[in-house]
Amino acid sequence: KTYSTANELFRALRALSKQNKPLSFRGAFSWDDSSIAAKDKVQRMALQVWKVAGNRYTYAMTIYMIDKALTLSLIGGHYTRFWCSQDEERKRKPKKTSAPSAKKRDTPGMKRFPCKSLLVISYSARHGGAPMLHLHLEHHMPHVPHYDVRMPEGAADIIRQHADWLTPVQIAGKIRLEYPHVMPQQVSTAWAEISQIFWKRNDNQLTSLLILLTELGDEVDVFDVGTLPDGIEMVCWGMKKINEALKGKVVEIALDATYNTNSRHLELYTIMFEYDNAGFPASYCLLTTATAVEPGKRTCALRLWMDAVKTKYNVHPGYVHLDKDMAEIGASKAVWEAKISLCWWHLRRAVRTRLSSAKLGTTPYDAQRAHAEFAFIDSSFAPDSRPDQKDFEGGKPSLYTADDNQRISNIPNISTFTVPKLTVRLPPLPPKLPPALNASGILKIRIPPRLDPDLADLYDSEIEEILNSEDEDDESGNDPVGSKHHFCSPEFRQPIIDLMEQHYCAHPLIPGYAHPSLGGIKEWAVKKIYSFCVKNDL
Repeated sequence: KTYSTANELFRALRALSKQNKPLSFRGAFSWDDSSIAAKDKVQRMALQVWKVAGNRYTYAMTIYMIDKALTLSLIGGHYTRFWCSQDEERKRKPKKTSAPSAKKRDTPGMKRFPCKSLLVISYSARHGGAPMLHLHLEHHMPHVPHYDVRMPEGAADIIRQHADWLTPVQIAGKIRLEYPHVMPQQVSTAWAEISQIFWKRNDNQLTSLLILLTELGDEVDVFDVGTLPDGIEMVCWGMKKINEALKGKVVEIALDATYNTNSRHLELYTIMFEYDNAGFPASYCLLTTATAVEPGKRTCALRLWMDAVKTKYNVHPGYVHLDKDMAEIGASKAVWEAKISLCWWHLRRAVRTRLSSAKLGTTPYDAQRAHAEFAFIDSSFAPDSRPDQKDFEGGKPSLYTADDNQRISNIPNISTFTVPKLTVRLPPLPPKLPPALNASGILKIRIPPRLDPDLADLYDSEIEEILNSEDEDDESGNDPVGSKHHFCSPEFRQPIIDLMEQHYCAHPLIPGYAHPSLGGIKEWAVKKIYSFCVKNDL
């Protein structure tokens, strides 16, 4: 339909939009104003359609007299096609980028609908007549109108006002009272960007940190740890006011670190002081060893830091609480003569992971030595699986004496050789293959070593497992059908964790819970877990 004015066209469009029904509209009106370019007229029209119809339309295509079929009809004119920004058929597929400067989008995605939309706006003078602006709108499913998912300026102002003393969670609560559609992640991202003015001094993270710590000289002590090994970068500092008040009074400390939270592979370590049942942040260390090749690099760096804390604040703890990070344990033992106490949460997670793993090997175990220490342990009770001679608890071979280790190292290697494929045609193989012959026609012969008679009993079970390993594997090298190799059956894992928690909490000073002596507690704990393993054939 041709309308006499633009207002008449928009009134008709608004009336149809308010019916909340599928919309199909075609209209035109004369717009003879040479002071406005054809392109600007089309863009103004699109903005008015958005306001009237309530849906936002995304730019699709503009034609500048390129197609010969449109050249005559669009001379001096402009043609643009749009579609609804919430049309599910027009949603672009996300593309992953590996660019280092790329940022993850923090705005929530819009809801999409099968609205089958189309908006065509063109301006031209046809057949020598008056210039006309033509509108064609199709929108076949009414839905909630589009709203801007970007951070409103008013919300950004709130973040600027409170960025120096409120956390993102607290700020998000204030913002969502006024702007309910703003997501907490948007607030967190904006807060991180805005708050950089308070702490960022340089694009290099370590340089920026050193400049900032220098500015805060009244609050912190920056440690000079001397020359660092090649490939190690480290900045460490202590909380001056807290530590001066606790100097020489601390008997317990806790140590922990963050991992894989920084783009430069920087790990943040912290030491917490315990005093009068309260924890105090005492010292921090920002460390990277990503390019270091020296063995024990982290242990070396952490030892330098702990030495600085010990010297500066006269710290001589009796207890060090940490997770089972071997670098932290090694550095702590080298600096302090303290009892190492493992975090129960980390201990429980590590044991649960090990119990459910497919690794069947154990640490070396000497049944005779166990029987000598605890008479209730049967000397014939031993793991069926092959012990891993390199797997010692805590990284130290403490389960064997020097003589035992020497005997282990003198065991001759098992010789293995492969007979080439047979050139003759083999007869059909029976359903169950002989142990030494697999489907590919390769015959493997394992020759056991000659052992001293005195050592035969010690290694019989190990050699038997090697000789029988071919029986347990099929021709593809996988576990045979129906078998599941795991260290501990699922039904036994939680009871073992529960037993460990009982043993972990036992102490001579807790009356009625455990034996009043250290030796009695150890025997009680060993007997409980040993009995459990015997009962369940573990």
